[in-house]
Amino acid sequence: MTADRRPVEATAAPTVLLVDDDADALVELEEILELEDVVSTTASDCDAAFYALDTWPDIRVVVTDVHLVRPDGQVENGVELVSAARARFSDRHLAFIVLSGDADAVSSSIETGAVDFLTKPLLPENLVSAVHAAKSKLRTELDSGHEDIEAVLKRKVEETTRSLQRVTSDLAERERQLSQSKEAYQRQRVHGGKLRHALRAGQIVPWFQPQICVRSGRLLGFEALARWQDPNGTVHSPADFLDLAAEIGLMKELDGSLQAQTFDAIAAFHRSGLQDCQVGINLTAEQLADQSCIDTLCLQIESAGLDMPAVSIEVLESAMLDDAAADPIKANLERVARLGLGIELDDFGTGHAGLSSLRDLDVTRIKIDRSFVQNVHVDGKLQKFTRALIGLAKALDVEVLAEGVESEDEFAWLMQHGCDAIQGFWVARPMPADQALAWALNHKAKSEEVICTNSHMPAPLHILAR
Repeated sequence: MTADRRPVEATAAPTVLLVDDDADALVELEEILELEDVVSTTASDCDAAFYALDTWPDIRVVVTDVHLVRPDGQVENGVELVSAARARFSDRHLAFIVLSGDADAVSSSIETGAVDFLTKPLLPENLVSAVHAAKSKLRTELDSGHEDIEAVLKRKVEETTRSLQRVTSDLAERERQLSQSKEAYQRQRVHGGKLRHALRAGQIVPWFQPQICVRSGRLLGFEALARWQDPNGTVHSPADFLDLAAEIGLMKELDGSLQAQTFDAIAAFHRSGLQDCQVGINLTAEQLADQSCIDTLCLQIESAGLDMPAVSIEVLESAMLDDAAADPIKANLERVARLGLGIELDDFGTGHAGLSSLRDLDVTRIKIDRSFVQNVHVDGKLQKFTRALIGLAKALDVEVLAEGVESEDEFAWLMQHGCDAIQGFWVARPMPADQALAWALNHKAKSEEVICTNSHMPAPLHILAR
């Protein structure tokens, strides 16, 4: 919109000149300033701007876009307008504010004497703030009788540099997030497809790690652990695929498959002469809070021909930390206990919910975390903690199993201080179902042989040393 070349009647003379070739933008800018009781006039090109400055001597602030397109198609530069106007109206105190969506225009506009630079798209509050700041600066210059252009330019360069650094940082962060999103999508598309195929091809299977009685050496049962057996011979641990399964919505199908395979394997163990063998399965907080998950679990146990006491649910202590979120978990675990399944508090001692869980739940066993077992035979401070954990469980008539036992010395200390059961590499590593059955039958035979001897060695040492 071109400024009218005839003076416009108004209740007050304009103090701000808005220069932009976009008529709609000019209307918006005028309305913004009008709300602040700032009178403005407009121009769409350099000629109209000079006419407005000649017509309205009270104009003190010029706000100009950098890219100005005349009606005849000729392109004008708002920065050049600043330079020309400063020269033409050198006897007037004028402040220039430059608008642009191009950050490269900053340096050139500052060099010409603009006192502010605003990036587009323009926020209303930024325009208002810049206009008021420009007027305040002009009043200060008039009062002081001089214009410290060098100081203004230095300050503006510093401010603009900081602004551009923030913009650059924001852009870098957006690029990083976009890259991560692309990588996650690619990972889900490629590796997610492989995981789906592996699950449906029967490559995701339970492995079994034995748990033995500290006193007698008798096999008590196993913990079931997920493994991905790649046809090329690579075996992947849960850390390699469980997060991906959750991302692509495969957890329910994966858990259902693993549980069915686990219960079928334990039923086969029972039929092979290991009738007292139990199994512990790991459930996430989300699963424990889902009543349908517990329903499905019980149906799978019954379908495999197992009694409920043959299965224990391992609950991470951290799953019980949030009282509000833990309420449905506690309700489901109370139901689990009534049905006869065992409840094991896993990684005991690493969270902050152990005591309340022991108080509120019908826990059948606590599993002391590996961090309280490693080198316990030589670490005096660690011994105090581990003895306290064992003592607490004993006081509540709860069985104690130590995880991650990797040496005879660790075993000996745990046996001496009342631990009931152990699992770890010193006993055996996790194994596929067929190997676990063979190991268990061999271990049972050794256990029966030990009963017939007069060995003074603790039963587990005597059995595992053979």
